[in-house]
Amino acid sequence: GNTTLEVTGNLNDATRWAWYSGSCGTGTFIGNGTSLIVSPTTTTTYFVRGEGNCSTATGFCASITITVDAPPNINTQPASQGVC
Repeated sequence: GNTTLEVTGNLNDATRWAWYSGSCGTGTFIGNGTSLIVSPTTTTTYFVRGEGNCSTATGFCASITITVDAPPNINTQPASQGVC
């Protein structure tokens, strides 16, 4: 399902929060803002950091791992076998 990721804190000299998956800053960019809705299908680690402006140093990253459990393995019996 969907999960909302949120960040609070001080951007210092940065102008926006940038979200990534895989790794901080060099991973896959997935959006900007203080919150982001994600729908991972496998266990995924997300990273957020302040970016932008004329700052030469980007901010520290915060990360969170969303664990996706495998769906249960449900065995069904054909109707002709009649399970009580």
